[in-house]
Amino acid sequence: MGLTAVLRAIINAPTVAASAGRPAGVAAVGTVGTKEEEAEQKRLLKVESREKLLREREEARQQADAAAAWATQLYALTDAVDDEVSWGYEESHGMMFDEPLERYGWWVRYNPLYWALIVLIMGCLIPGRWVHLPFGQGGPVRDDEMEVEKKIRLEWIYCTDGPFAMTILLAVVEFGWYLSRGEIGLNVKTEAVLLMTVIAAVYIGGNVVFVNSMKQRSVVGVRAGICANGAFAIGMATLLVLWIVQRGYDPASWSATKWGTIALRTIVILFFLSVIYDYAPLWDAYGPLSDAESAGFGWSDGLSVLANAGASLLVVVALFLASAFPESASLIWQTLVG
Repeated sequence: MGLTAVLRAIINAPTVAASAGRPAGVAAVGTVGTKEEEAEQKRLLKVESREKLLREREEARQQADAAAAWATQLYALTDAVDDEVSWGYEESHGMMFDEPLERYGWWVRYNPLYWALIVLIMGCLIPGRWVHLPFGQGGPVRDDEMEVEKKIRLEWIYCTDGPFAMTILLAVVEFGWYLSRGEIGLNVKTEAVLLMTVIAAVYIGGNVVFVNSMKQRSVVGVRAGICANGAFAIGMATLLVLWIVQRGYDPASWSATKWGTIALRTIVILFFLSVIYDYAPLWDAYGPLSDAESAGFGWSDGLSVLANAGASLLVVVALFLASAFPESASLIWQTLVG
């Protein structure tokens, strides 16, 4: 029975396979094909995974490079700010004391007034230096800069041009505000903005030319600048007299506010007059005028004279406005001292 069953199964195997609609070897071939496809899919997955990994690594590298570049810029900015603050502090301290802070007692090191003055001076000095940087005037005028030149550059030019530059920025903001409200026109607000901008810009421009005159050791340019500063101070003094006269000279009836206003404006006048005293050593610092005449009248000399003549003309115009329109005197003073 067993042998007969085996023989029957062998004989009937092709028939069973045929009845299933396919040859006997098809199933085996299909299994082999499936394994090859699976192998190909695995290979493709490996390639795709590898490409994805490479992309992720590249993106990570780019992000790391961007972060490193940002950090480098941040460190550079931090260093620049630190250098600027350190420079501002050293120069501000040097304006008040000859010795380093460590040489003085606690009554100086921990004095709130000392630090308030340092902050105030730095707030004027550093922006003033920034104003002159585009003109190549952010440092000593020459390698052999004299002490009086340094004093004038730091204490008078940088420390006045800083506030004047901030005045121009304020004027721009005010102009934009008035423009958005439709208030620009022939009115007091527009006149105030224009006066604020013109006076500040002319003063800064005159100082830029003066620093260049010191750099070139120009006798004509420096003397023209000193004369222009004197004219400005005298003009401001005249303007204060006009302001007082137009409102009636009666000190007994003046309020505390008016006395305070006059005192503040007098301080401003004394401030500008003291410029002449500090600038005076430069009058003959570069030799007599005869040497300049023999050397010839250069373009820088002409620029200095022109710029300072423009500044003097501005004073004349301001005085004319003040005499013709009393409200203009107040606007000019508001531009200078608020």
